[in-house]
Amino acid sequence: MPVPTITLGDQTYTANKPKAGLWRKLIRFNQQFAKKDLSQDEEAYNEMLELMAGCFNNPDVTPQAIEDGLDLDQLLPKFTEISQWVSTLVQGKAEQFPNGETPAGS
Repeated sequence: MPVPTITLGDQTYTANKPKAGLWRKLIRFNQQFAKKDLSQDEEAYNEMLELMAGCFNNPDVTPQAIEDGLDLDQLLPKFTEISQWVSTLVQGKAEQFPNGETPAGS
């Protein structure tokens, strides 16, 4: 899966290799908002922006910059792309465990 990019204004940013904390935040997000309508939950919206910004780990890619610079019709697809990318990285590493079991939350 290709590394996600995000274009804000005339600048395109490429996601950095995610830190372990991003995986924890993604697990927590999925547990907390799995059964909620994301289009109607401001807390979920704020968490999505935080997760997206955290993936890029760039001072120019902030939740506010994403909110101001990303077209609305790109928000959920971009969040999904980032989530799937992080999950794919984790699953790829989990498959390397000797017993073949995947960690909880996968």
